[in-house]
Amino acid sequence: MRGPTLKFDKLLVPTDFSELSINAIDYCKYIAEKSNAREVILFHAIEGYEYEPVDEKAKEAIKEALYSGLENKLNELKNKHLTSVNSRVVIREGRLYR
Repeated sequence: MRGPTLKFDKLLVPTDFSELSINAIDYCKYIAEKSNAREVILFHAIEGYEYEPVDEKAKEAIKEALYSGLENKLNELKNKHLTSVNSRVVIREGRLYR
């Protein structure tokens, strides 16, 4: 006899681009397919950085380059591992631990 079927609307899969997190992406895709999840969110968090001693314009250019590179890498993972499910990428800045 089969057990209860899990139903997920959205799944959040964090990544740090390590081999373990890539495996987690593949497993999340499997769960999303089996549970008919509506969306998989590929998530990466970055801790805020101080860009001393540069001016505000340079800080913004550095931050923009960082986010652009991360977004490209996340989209690369998404396009390689999550093609069979509806997915999007999210990058947030903040403390990674307390």
